[in-house]
Amino acid sequence: MYIPYLEIVNQLELKDDDILLVASDVSKLAYNTFKNKEKFNSNFFVDSFKAKLKKGTLLFPAFVENFKEGDVFNKHTTEPETGALSKLTFERVDFIRSSDPIHSFTVIGEYADEISEIKCKSTFGSDSVFAFLKEKKAKMLLIDVDLQHGFTFAHFVEEKFRVNYRKYSDLHYKYVNDSGKTIDDKLHVYGKKNGVVNTLNNLEKLFIEKGAMGKIEINGCVFRLIHLDSAYEIMKNDIQNNKARNMYSFELKEFVRSTIKSLIKK
Repeated sequence: MYIPYLEIVNQLELKDDDILLVASDVSKLAYNTFKNKEKFNSNFFVDSFKAKLKKGTLLFPAFVENFKEGDVFNKHTTEPETGALSKLTFERVDFIRSSDPIHSFTVIGEYADEISEIKCKSTFGSDSVFAFLKEKKAKMLLIDVDLQHGFTFAHFVEEKFRVNYRKYSDLHYKYVNDSGKTIDDKLHVYGKKNGVVNTLNNLEKLFIEKGAMGKIEINGCVFRLIHLDSAYEIMKNDIQNNKARNMYSFELKEFVRSTIKSLIKK
């Protein structure tokens, strides 16, 4: 049964004061809307979530995945690289943006100002937006995106418990502050070691079994709604008692590829 796209938010278990992070690929949703003689409007779709969370907070990832050593980050002008809704909300005047050069977020609502002012030392660390989301028992919605490609929150848990398949490096960059002044800055990045591949889709069954995630299909698209505090405990247990077997693997082909890539950079 087709559901008008602006009514989709009412099919999800959301409360008006929830803190909700949305990662999405809306291409199929837009196509299926068109097939059912509706015109998909991304702004209206975002507004439907904004209206639902009238006492809450709404975030979208505004990541700069290709950010590298020596680059300049200005949260007002550096464009995000993480999908249509992220780029849309970046351009809207009612959303503001957080300050991490790699993992920033566009945000609106109750905690928008507090989130936008977070200036972390480590991109997945205890002073990051990810930590804030865990503390506030936020939810995350994946729209037609699986855990492997959208559940970045897992890396916060990996850093929290210092998994041995990741290691710290420092990223030196230039940060343009709100006064327009450019300053030299540094960010700790807890990145994968050569040969490591995340296997986060393995977590889906565990999340559903433990009640940390709901999964439904609407208009041919999969919607996964995750309770981040519950998911955190499941991943913590996997890291501490199962050697994180549900979260990563080592692949020789990836080791060769990433080693060659790192040598070329030198």
